[in-house]
Amino acid sequence: MSETLSRIEIPRSGLYYAAQLGINLKSRSTPSRDLLFGLLGVLEKMKTSIGPHDAIDIESVSSAYVENFALKVFANADNEDRNGRATKCVSLQSIFCII
Repeated sequence: MSETLSRIEIPRSGLYYAAQLGINLKSRSTPSRDLLFGLLGVLEKMKTSIGPHDAIDIESVSSAYVENFALKVFANADNEDRNGRATKCVSLQSIFCII
């Protein structure tokens, strides 16, 4: 399972979010647990390959990092819209920030 997950191009934050959801579900089924353990294994490998980093090790720092990224994306989309250069890309950036 972890070999399959490591070959798929998924953003790290998406994998982490999926693991959080899986843990919160508290499913007792074997396939669910196998998937969750495989996912956690992939995340642990990523963590060791990245090395020590506050944005990974400290949840409050990682939340601030993601929030700052979202604010930058939103600010860029807002500036494009205010300058009359709204495109599909700007719309997608705005939607991304809302999610």
